[in-house]
Amino acid sequence: MTPIYVHMTPIYLFLFGLLFLNFENNPPKLISDGRPHSKKDSTFTILERQAVVFASKSKSVQKFVSHRGLLTFQIHTKNIRQRREIMNRLLLMLMLLGAVSHAATNQTAEANFQSLETPSEEYPYLLPFLGQKAIDAGEKIPLPLGISAAYYHVTRDIDVKSISASINDNPIQSVDDYVSIDVTTHVNTGSLRLDAWIFPFLNVYGLVGGIDNTSEINADFNIGDNSISLRADGSFSGTAMGFGTVLAGGYMNYFMTLDANWVYSDLGDQFDTRFSGQIYNARLGWKGKIKNHNTRIWLGATYWDTEREMSGSISTGGSVVQKINFKVVQKPVNPGNISIGTNYEFTKKFNLVADYGFNFEDAHIFLISLNYRFY
Repeated sequence: MTPIYVHMTPIYLFLFGLLFLNFENNPPKLISDGRPHSKKDSTFTILERQAVVFASKSKSVQKFVSHRGLLTFQIHTKNIRQRREIMNRLLLMLMLLGAVSHAATNQTAEANFQSLETPSEEYPYLLPFLGQKAIDAGEKIPLPLGISAAYYHVTRDIDVKSISASINDNPIQSVDDYVSIDVTTHVNTGSLRLDAWIFPFLNVYGLVGGIDNTSEINADFNIGDNSISLRADGSFSGTAMGFGTVLAGGYMNYFMTLDANWVYSDLGDQFDTRFSGQIYNARLGWKGKIKNHNTRIWLGATYWDTEREMSGSISTGGSVVQKINFKVVQKPVNPGNISIGTNYEFTKKFNLVADYGFNFEDAHIFLISLNYRFY
């Protein structure tokens, strides 16, 4: 009678041994080869030792060899029916284990394929450049273009550093020894702004609008032993335009932006020069969701580089004094302020920005802006 040779890994032989011993009316139980298990023994090693013990306990297993995780054993019996029953059980076990293993392998492969091969969301727009890389990194970026309508109010004290004046066509001379002026300004600006994200971290914008300035002027004149105080209100309006850039970055639920803009104002025929200035702003804040809407809340700091020399003339309509010529150097009393603000996103296209700035002394600055994003 030719013996049957079967090659199996320990885990298959372990299960086969349970069936095989049950067929021989031996109770299926875990048995030991007498050696204690070491902490260094892997599950594979323990199963292999169990399989060898099962094989050695079986009357029909004549020889077995364990080598590098593959067990070879010889089934030897004279009972044809017993041999057929052994092989039937062996084949059934292999089929069942093969089906389970195949299903598990397919599920694992499919999951791995989906996690490794499924492409990320395709970014459909040209701007910003590197937008696809930002999407691949898991970042959410706004639509690349935006237009906004904004209202801006500023109340602050102005320091008039130097005053020069003359009448008619006479040369301008300094009058600092005779006049001191304190000014509080109230500026209201309405503007339209167009912006574009060039890179996920770089935004550029331009703006145009109208400006209305009302000033409260307190002037003291000292002529000889005489002192005269004068309070007057002045107002003028004009157009404003400018451009700027924003650098943005973030980490997890926090972000930071750096904003620099240049503003030019045409304040009418009374001034020979345009007013210009630079404004620098930094914001650090939190980004997340409130009632399922994207929201940003920040604390900011702003510096106003607006010290400028303004010159012009005012027509009096008189016969003797026909006009007054002036030249003034002015700047904010406190050029810095802090601010708190928020950006609340109603939809992917519409969001509202509100920001309030102050410096605990003279400055009160308020901004509200409705923004529409598109491509």
